[in-house]
Amino acid sequence: MITKVKLLDQLKIVLFIYPLVLLYWNYIGDGNDLIEILPTLKQWNQPELYPKDFFLNYIKSIPLHERTVSLLFLSSLGAKIPWIMFLIHALFTCFLIIGVYNVVKLFISQNWIIAWVLIALFIVCPYTSVGNNEIYYNMPVASLFAKTFGVWAIYFLLSNRFYWFAICLIASSYFHPIVGLQLSILWFGSKLIHDLISKSKAKIIYKSFLLFIMVTFPFYLILLYYTQAPHAHDHFLFDILEFRIGHHFLIEYSGVLDILIYIVLFAFGLWYWNPKNKVLFYFYLLQGILLIFYCIGTTVFHSEFILKFQWLKSTIWIEWFSLISIGAWIGNYCSKKHYFRFLPGLTVGLYSIIIIMALFKFNANNPRITEERLLGLWAKEHTPIDALFVVPPDFTYFKTNSERSSWVDFKAIAHHPQYLFPWYDRIHRIYNIDLSDRRNHIDLQNKANNQFIKISDKTLLYLNKNQMVDFIILPIEADWHKEVLEVLYSTKNYRIFKFI
Repeated sequence: MITKVKLLDQLKIVLFIYPLVLLYWNYIGDGNDLIEILPTLKQWNQPELYPKDFFLNYIKSIPLHERTVSLLFLSSLGAKIPWIMFLIHALFTCFLIIGVYNVVKLFISQNWIIAWVLIALFIVCPYTSVGNNEIYYNMPVASLFAKTFGVWAIYFLLSNRFYWFAICLIASSYFHPIVGLQLSILWFGSKLIHDLISKSKAKIIYKSFLLFIMVTFPFYLILLYYTQAPHAHDHFLFDILEFRIGHHFLIEYSGVLDILIYIVLFAFGLWYWNPKNKVLFYFYLLQGILLIFYCIGTTVFHSEFILKFQWLKSTIWIEWFSLISIGAWIGNYCSKKHYFRFLPGLTVGLYSIIIIMALFKFNANNPRITEERLLGLWAKEHTPIDALFVVPPDFTYFKTNSERSSWVDFKAIAHHPQYLFPWYDRIHRIYNIDLSDRRNHIDLQNKANNQFIKISDKTLLYLNKNQMVDFIILPIEADWHKEVLEVLYSTKNYRIFKFI
């Protein structure tokens, strides 16, 4: 039952954490991962947009993919309008904060320690997370929606409200299939192991599991059907995924310090939860055993099947509950030593330091991003609606603002063999980067930018004559190629060229 006191506590934590998170991480409303979302929403609203776009034409060709539900959700709310998109993000962020707070509150009673746990989770963990994974995103993307529902699913499970647990887990699965699948394996698995070992006769968990399977199994089956390519070689698909997002999927791309921090967090949480909460203890054991199998399967055997589970992303849940265990342990220790009187001052000091750091890293008016937006707006006004562009590899804001097609986007991918193979060929052709660069730990974006500056006449002729590319945006220091290109518009660092 929700009381006025509980609602007031939730409001306080939102007012405390949300401004800090928003100020520190900023809000992205038209670039980065949204290159896969906003152009799609615009095309749904105006079908004549992006007629030659490589990514959008592929997405349009399949009835169901991993982003379908989140796109339908955003479209139904009119998220193509910027302020609506921001409001959606703000609401989900607040619900995420409240959900995290409710879970932490189950184990820690001291509000100042709860605040420290939330600050560590939202501000510190993204810097040390294995696989560069995080629970919060500063964009309205499927992962934010799915993890918000996932957090609430965990809260309902730990509160023994199993039907609500199943309902939230179903929502999480539809918004982001991998998030929902991992959470279902971990939490249904740990709860079932606990009930079997303790010989519990409670059947409601089995009923909620049956509900989850009945509602999600057809969805996963259809997704699996559309992600399979009958002639794709697993080894090559593994290589391409390693090339593009190996840092999210493979343990060898995580820093040694990050791995050590994770091991310490895992060990502390396993030690703490063993006598305190057996479900969480089995949760740690299950995640740890599966993570070992995953790392062996991907690092030693290069199994594409195992890679698809993306189990490295499940480490964020261990990190969270390890922070809770540390906070609970400190709370018990401080209560005996009477150290609580220092916590308010320390918390205010930490809050102030984070705000100062945020002001130094604030990049809402990043000159390059502003320039990219200007290029997009100029292209929208001065080029045909069916124009096809080639852009620098780090451009993600141009497509949304220009409403023009891209021959390829480094950031926009679908985890399907039918898309990834031609995508990799295009990326390699114009940016001259490949898997060997990734395995040699070369900065792909930096090398791609440097190679793009030196794009050859042969490649330009191929783009224009064979691929019917109309325009290309090159850095100002790139060769002009006057025999094939005509400059139309310039900014401080870029030029828009038209093929002659």
